[in-house]
Amino acid sequence: MKKANVLFDVILIMAAVYFFMETLSFPDGDELGGIGPAFFPQLMLLLLIGFCLIDIVSSIRKKSDSRFFEGSSRTNIISITVVLGSMLAMIFLLGKMPFILIAAAMILCQCLILKLKLIPSLLTSVILSVSIYLIFVKGFSVLL
Repeated sequence: MKKANVLFDVILIMAAVYFFMETLSFPDGDELGGIGPAFFPQLMLLLLIGFCLIDIVSSIRKKSDSRFFEGSSRTNIISITVVLGSMLAMIFLLGKMPFILIAAAMILCQCLILKLKLIPSLLTSVILSVSIYLIFVKGFSVLL
């Protein structure tokens, strides 16, 4: 498990560094009269790098040779894959389909993974996606 954790953390650090370099092309806060749009993504990426470094150090110091995804955790691989797949699908479909439809489908998919009943899942997904849409479009004037 040590090797898998370290490898995964290194891949995440490389991706975070790449995305951090991409945020350097965002407009400065001075031009916009504030902290700028790059502040929050850069902060999150730096935190991700920090947590990955902490995980690498703790994985190396740990004396365990347990296998990755042992026993009952193997059954969760499908759930993790579906959640990540729905998030990736949402990212790639943004701008190509209406936001409310994409968000409702993703939230419904994740509610069903959590084994919630169908009707509450449908209500939750529709109400939450419409609420997010209205908050961003009407409240923050951000087009989704």
